[in-house]
Amino acid sequence: ALSYNLSYAESVIDEGSAMLYIEAVQDLPDDGSPIGWTALNYDTSQDDGKGDDGADWQTGTYGVGYADADDNTNIDNADGSVYSVYTRAEFTVADASEVVSMSLQVDYDDGFIAWLNGVEVARSNSMSGVNPVWNATTSSDHEASQTNPPAYETVDISAFAGNLVNGRNILAIAVWNRSSNSSDLTLIPKLSLFYSDSDSPVLTRYPYIQKAGTDTVTVVWNTDIASDSQVEYGTTQAYGSVVSDPDAVTQHIVELTGLSSGTTYYYRVSSDDTILISSGTTFQTNKSNPSFTFTVFGDSGIATPFQSMVAQLLKDINPHFGLHTGDVIYDAGQAVNYNPNYFIPYKNTIKRIAIYPTLGNHDVRTDDGQPYVDAFVLPGEESDSNTERYYSFDYANAHFVCLDVSEEISSDAYEVGSEQYNWLVNDLASTTKTWKFVYFHVPPYSSNSTLLHDGNAGVLDNLSP
Repeated sequence: ALSYNLSYAESVIDEGSAMLYIEAVQDLPDDGSPIGWTALNYDTSQDDGKGDDGADWQTGTYGVGYADADDNTNIDNADGSVYSVYTRAEFTVADASEVVSMSLQVDYDDGFIAWLNGVEVARSNSMSGVNPVWNATTSSDHEASQTNPPAYETVDISAFAGNLVNGRNILAIAVWNRSSNSSDLTLIPKLSLFYSDSDSPVLTRYPYIQKAGTDTVTVVWNTDIASDSQVEYGTTQAYGSVVSDPDAVTQHIVELTGLSSGTTYYYRVSSDDTILISSGTTFQTNKSNPSFTFTVFGDSGIATPFQSMVAQLLKDINPHFGLHTGDVIYDAGQAVNYNPNYFIPYKNTIKRIAIYPTLGNHDVRTDDGQPYVDAFVLPGEESDSNTERYYSFDYANAHFVCLDVSEEISSDAYEVGSEQYNWLVNDLASTTKTWKFVYFHVPPYSSNSTLLHDGNAGVLDNLSP
């Protein structure tokens, strides 16, 4: 049987662990997106005098609260001014590549959000849809356990293991109350890391679906060391079918064929006999029935709380597939930003459905978009474009065309008579689908001329006709 080859586990943060905290009375930093303080190398000295009663960041130990029996660090809220408390705790990882999984346990009252090295990894249900400003209030009550040891709520944050770095790391976690005059506040976190033997592959990019069709799906995942690839799949969690590739690689690309249309399949991936995801993960092949839902979104890659809200909305809509209209990654399409700014925020959606991206002006600023090309497996060959920069695909009675119209390239790339233009004309002429959708980043028209992407003359003159 396949299983994790665990050698040991380590609790790096626990009740009694040292931390910095501030009783927030304004956003830190005060810029409308109050998560700068969660970053690994954030300078807390710039917040001198910004806490409750002008206090700076202070030293303390977990738990934190209003002087109850479960609190080591006491917060005075006699005047009702402390809506929230922000905390930062350091821990050290010798070899981040050997961390197979992570678990965050929290005992809290009334809500929390946690960040690992500046990337949100967990939040309580009571903070769902809540912007983490200092004076936010939770959407519901949640009572702490008041027991010893605490009765923790457990969150599996294994998908964020790739966000760990060798050496110093930061868990930033904040707690909010239901109201300013609440009688109780509690925050007690416990962060545990689980390690594998160094010769076992570790998941560095959670599996994601690419090139979905009526009878085929491609599954992609990344590991820290070169290893073989295996996907087990079937219409039940007994699986029953398997596709293997013996080649040792770090980016695993496995195509499943001979599938049934409009069918939900369970799957799990493994490398070198190590199962890398839990059971219960599914994808659905394309439907032939012309009743389907797809989402369209773009300019996503900033890793803010608002991106987390969009990611949750995508998950809740549960579309059959999605289109991304470009600027997948800020600031300049660097390879290092694809995990924290795309693959981690959308992991719960892209493990089930394919999202088809297009190049934006930010995506091509690094090596002319090569990190984008490396990250995605797109149907260029299948659509005769023979490039992943522009392509087309079908879903039921609709035809979708993705073009490379990033602002960093001149109209030479898509003007009349260009290679891309001629391909587009032939592609549109060859489809018999009822609906034809063409999407790209820079618009021919815009209702707001003050935006960076106002109406683009090159697109308007060459593509709109």
